[in-house]
Amino acid sequence: MKKGLVSLGRVLRPHALKGDVVAFIYNHHPKETLLKEGVRVFLSLPDNTLRELTITFLKFCVGEKRKNEAIIHFKGIDHINESELLAPSDIKLDRTLFPCLAPGEYYCIDLIGLKVFEHRSKRELGVMEETYFNGANEVAIVRFLGGEDGEEGAKIELPLIETFFPLIDVEGERIEMIFPKFID
Repeated sequence: MKKGLVSLGRVLRPHALKGDVVAFIYNHHPKETLLKEGVRVFLSLPDNTLRELTITFLKFCVGEKRKNEAIIHFKGIDHINESELLAPSDIKLDRTLFPCLAPGEYYCIDLIGLKVFEHRSKRELGVMEETYFNGANEVAIVRFLGGEDGEEGAKIELPLIETFFPLIDVEGERIEMIFPKFID
C-alpha cells in the first residue's frame, strides 16, 4: 500500500456560528467517502501548514447542485472565527487508512503520473495526467509526449474502460492504450 496524504475534499467556507464548515467532497459517490465522524484528517491550510483535526460531525447537503457538499464540524473548532481560518484548505487523509483492494483493482489517484504506452507497438505515448468522473464513468486524460522544442504534447480524454485501456498495471507503473478508430 502506498503511503502519504491524499486529498479527499476541500473546505470551502464557514457555515453558521459554531465552527462548522462547508466542504466539497471529491468522491463522485460522496456518501461512500472515507471521511466520517471520528476520522482524523489533515487540513492543508492557506499558509502551507498542515493541521490535524478530528471530524465530529458530517452531514451531506441535499439537492443536485450541492450533492458533493457536506457540513463538517471538527473537534476544537467551536466558533466562526476559528472556522474562517480553515478556508480554503484541502482535506487530506493518510493513505494507510484506505481499504485494501482486490487484485486488479486500483484507486484512480494511483494512475496519475504513470507512463502510457500504445498497446500494440508498446511505444511510449505520454503520461496519465488526470482522471475525473463525467456522470457515466471515469475519464482518463492522457498528455502525449511533447516535441523536442520542449513544448507540451497534446491531450486526449477517453473513458477509462478496458476498450481503450486494456492494461493498467499500477505496480509495474504502466498503462497501455488503444487509440479510438476515429483517430489516425
